[in-house]
Amino acid sequence: MRAFLTVWFGQMVSLLGSSTTEFAIGLWLFTETGSVTTFALTSFFFVLPRALSLPFAGALVDRFDRRTILIASDTAQAVVTLMMGALLYLSLLQPWHIYLGITVMSTAQAFQGPAWSASIPLIVPKEQLGRASGMGRLSEAVSRLASPAMAGALVLAIGLEGIILIDIATYFVAIAALLMVRIPNPPVGLALRGVPGTGTPRSSGKATEKQNILKEVVLGGQYLVGRPGLFAAVLMISLRHLFVNSGLDLVVPMMLTLTNEAVTGTVMSVVASGMLVGTLIMSVWGGPKRRMPLFLAAIMIQGASLFVVGLSPSIVLITAALIARMLCSAFEKTLFGPVVQTKVDLDMQGRVFALMGFLVLILEPVGHAVVGPTVDYVFEPLMTEDGALASILGPFIGVGAGRGMAVVIMLAGVLTALVGLSGFLNPRVRLLEYQLPDVIPDVHPPK
Repeated sequence: MRAFLTVWFGQMVSLLGSSTTEFAIGLWLFTETGSVTTFALTSFFFVLPRALSLPFAGALVDRFDRRTILIASDTAQAVVTLMMGALLYLSLLQPWHIYLGITVMSTAQAFQGPAWSASIPLIVPKEQLGRASGMGRLSEAVSRLASPAMAGALVLAIGLEGIILIDIATYFVAIAALLMVRIPNPPVGLALRGVPGTGTPRSSGKATEKQNILKEVVLGGQYLVGRPGLFAAVLMISLRHLFVNSGLDLVVPMMLTLTNEAVTGTVMSVVASGMLVGTLIMSVWGGPKRRMPLFLAAIMIQGASLFVVGLSPSIVLITAALIARMLCSAFEKTLFGPVVQTKVDLDMQGRVFALMGFLVLILEPVGHAVVGPTVDYVFEPLMTEDGALASILGPFIGVGAGRGMAVVIMLAGVLTALVGLSGFLNPRVRLLEYQLPDVIPDVHPPK
């Protein structure tokens, strides 16, 4: 686990710096413009380029050295962050600069994610994959827990320019960690078992190098579609991302209609404790032998939690519901990764993780693009004191600023719960772990 822990630490430090910068820039955008649409578009420009790049990124991850790809991705993000910091220092930073920078960084992360996910089974024993997945989510939880409060404190102490400089330094920590370890290349000739129309398995690295990139993407798609249970689970997760993240786009703006930036940042830091607790549990426990039932239950509970978020303008109730959602999100993400890592051939995991990412993310930009204008021009006016929905929903959730956002968040919660229920009703998803054989053999230590 030494190589994993080294890279994991570097990535955690980098993620903490990036999350702090992201939160600070988000607050800057909303306070400067007062527009939910402007705020939500940051998510749109983060998700769409990543989704479109992922299939090709996965093919390249399976073809080239994965450590080199990770270093190149961190370097590209550091350069973009430095350029945005320079524009801010010169008082030239505009929202479109941020959107452009996010687009480039999102594309770089399209390579980083599959490269890291596909590297883990090569440096971590099979029996430790659950814990490694939990630790991966732990770094995300730490960043979510600390970054909002850090952003609020550091903006007052050193300004947004200082936060960006710290973020750049954290990228160098991540790069240094990668330079300290060796990530082996995967064995070849394992892939495409049972995939119709793919011919004989590849027999050498040279044969792999001759493959056309587009053909590699197509083969990865055939591999995924040839496993219907896995494919159905990925499509289900795509819908979950669409509904949950569209609702979450509105949480910070809704909170800002109820309180100020300082309280909002504190609440979002407290909320991240749910993910921290969940990932700590999974890091120690590793998860149950059958992961899919708990995975599906976690999605349903997330939907119920989002519904509660919109139910009342009480900050205490909103905070408690968001903590529950984050706890279940940690379970969901930590449980599904090891299933894929043990069921997908090692020399196909780059492409499969990338295609999964593409399918999971491709619907999400639609939500980010639509939710802002829908709230600004439809649901917020409908939930004013004399709005058309005020007399129907007002007695239950209140009326006025932010209540239109609450309605959309509740709707997102209902749809998310239905997605989780559909997984339970589909035996190919529910019994996925039994239907696909393990590609990594069990290791039985000598007595």
